[in-house]
Amino acid sequence: MVKSLDVSVVEDNDIRKVCREGLQGWKQLEDSEIRISQLPGGITNVMWSAEASVDGVKPARVAVRVFGSGASVDRATENSIYRKLSELKVAPEFLVDFGNGRVEMFLPGRTLTRTDIHEQIISERIAEELARLHLVDLRGEDEVPEPTVWSLLDEWLKESLKIIPEIPSFPFDKKQLETSLRDAKQMATQKYANSQVVFCHNDLLAANILWDSDKQQIHFIDFEYGSFNPRGLDLGNHLAEWMGGTEDSIVHLASYPNANQRYQFCQAYLRTLLSVEPDDDQVAELVDEVNFYSLVSHLHWGLWGLCQSVSSTLEFDYALFGTNRLRAYFKYAEEFLK
Repeated sequence: MVKSLDVSVVEDNDIRKVCREGLQGWKQLEDSEIRISQLPGGITNVMWSAEASVDGVKPARVAVRVFGSGASVDRATENSIYRKLSELKVAPEFLVDFGNGRVEMFLPGRTLTRTDIHEQIISERIAEELARLHLVDLRGEDEVPEPTVWSLLDEWLKESLKIIPEIPSFPFDKKQLETSLRDAKQMATQKYANSQVVFCHNDLLAANILWDSDKQQIHFIDFEYGSFNPRGLDLGNHLAEWMGGTEDSIVHLASYPNANQRYQFCQAYLRTLLSVEPDDDQVAELVDEVNFYSLVSHLHWGLWGLCQSVSSTLEFDYALFGTNRLRAYFKYAEEFLK
C-alpha cells in the first residue's frame, strides 16, 4: 500500500525525513545511516538515491523523485497512472507519495547513455519492452482513448508564438510552425490513421531506461509524460532520442538511426507484439509510420522546450533545446514527408 505524506522536499535532509516517515523499515534510522546521492536523469525532475547503511533494512535502497516546478504535467493524474503501472509491475513499485514527489523501489542496472541505445542488442531489447508496454490495457470500461499529443501541440504552439519574439535569432517564423503542425495533423488522420492508440511512455530518452547487464534486461522509468497516443509516436520518439539533446541542448542531427537500424528496431517490436516473425511488408509499413511520428516528436519537444524556457526553474537551456528539436523536424521533414 502506498503511504501518503504531507511533506515536501526542499533540501537534502527532507529526503531522509520522507524515507523515515514513509518506509516502515526506516523509522529508526539516524540521518547518518541514510546515504543520499543525486542520480542522472531527464530535464524535468531531480532524482535521488537513498540507501540504508544498516544491514537488514528493507528496502535497502529507494529512488526519490522530486518533481520540477513549472512542468506541464498534472501530478495527480501522473501518480494515479503510475500507481496502476506499478500494480501491473510495468513500472518500479510505488512506495510513498509526498507533497512534491514520490518514492519508488530502486531497480538494479545502470542508466543508459545516448551511445548505449545505438547498440543493436540494447536497441532490440528496448523495442521488445515497448511492445510489452503497448500490450498493457489501461483503458477504463468502454473507454475509447483519444491521443493526447495533438491537444498538447495546439496549446504549446499558442504559447510558443508568444515566446519566440524574445528568443534571439530564432530561425523559424509563425507561418512555418503553424503549417508544420497543420500538415502533421492532416497526415496523422489520413495516411497514418491506423496507428493503434495505446498507452505510451512518451519520453524514452536514454536516461529513462535502465539496463540490467546481468539479466540482459531493460526497465523503463519516469512515466510522468505517459498517456494514450499512437504507438508510432512512442517508437518514433525513442529513435529521435538517438540524437540526444537533454544533456546539453545540442541535438546531433546526423545520429538518427540509419535504414537498417530502423528496420531491426521495428522488426524486434513487431516480433514481440505479434508473437510471430513479421514479414517485410509489415516491418516496412511500421518503419514509415515511425519515421513520420519521429517528426511529430520533434514538434512536440521543440514547442515544449520553448514553453519550458519561461516556466522551469531548472538550470537548462530549454530555448536552445527547443530550437534544435525544431531544426531536426525541418531537416528530416524534407526526407520523410516526400
